[in-house]
Amino acid sequence: MLPVPTTQIACNVYRNMAWTSSSLYKLHQKRFSSTSSLRKEQTNRPLVLFLPWLGAAPKASEKYVTMYRKFGFDVLKRQPKPIHILWPLHGLKESRQFLHEIQAELSSENRPIIIHCVSVGGYYYALMLMLLKAEPETFQNIISNIQCQIIDSPVLGTVNEVAIGVAQMASQNQTVQKLIKILMPLYYAATSPYTAKYYNESMDTIKLHPPVVPSLIMSSENDPMILPRSMESHVTAWTGIGIDNNIHMWENSEHAQHLKNYPIEYENMVGCFVKKALSKKQ
Repeated sequence: MLPVPTTQIACNVYRNMAWTSSSLYKLHQKRFSSTSSLRKEQTNRPLVLFLPWLGAAPKASEKYVTMYRKFGFDVLKRQPKPIHILWPLHGLKESRQFLHEIQAELSSENRPIIIHCVSVGGYYYALMLMLLKAEPETFQNIISNIQCQIIDSPVLGTVNEVAIGVAQMASQNQTVQKLIKILMPLYYAATSPYTAKYYNESMDTIKLHPPVVPSLIMSSENDPMILPRSMESHVTAWTGIGIDNNIHMWENSEHAQHLKNYPIEYENMVGCFVKKALSKKQ
């Protein structure tokens, strides 16, 4: 069983409190207004870094952007690509470019940053964390402003473990599944100095060196991409360094489709979690 010491906090909060999108917007509008100018208020609005799943259709990922805009937040989106997995060095290069784009948005030193990644978006987030860890002085303004992180449908584990989930997602044909399970680890082994080395480092970084901020982890019991032992290991590691983990598991929901399947519940859960995380920093 996964350790779920704080799961019910998030679940009970959104069930028992009628936080609507409009009330959240008013809350943050009030928080950032005071005596500052309209322009300053706008630049101090929370900034969401949204990292969707691999191959996410624009219409699907836009639903997340719309959700946050209803909260009164700004959103920067970066779409992971297959090349980021097949050749992590390319992923690191693009992650660096994205970090510089984020810095350009941080005209205020105290602009809250919210991380929201879905599925393979979590891997892209791990690549970003590798750079933050390697160059803390360069990206200090990003590191110090991260307020919370939302990990939806996490894909965590070794190459061999992830290959199992990828095979199950890619095809229902058992022969094709067996080929993927064999070929994916072989590819990483053959190109290890350029692939497996960086993939493993990214998984170690997100497990051992994440921001120590409140975290919301969402998945489902029937998700073929979930690796219970790996997920439990990550949650235990995060709890050990002082992260407040909130975990929600749907009984039946497809991988990376929780907002689509449970739109009201999802929006309320995210809204209440973010509100609570931001209120701690006031």
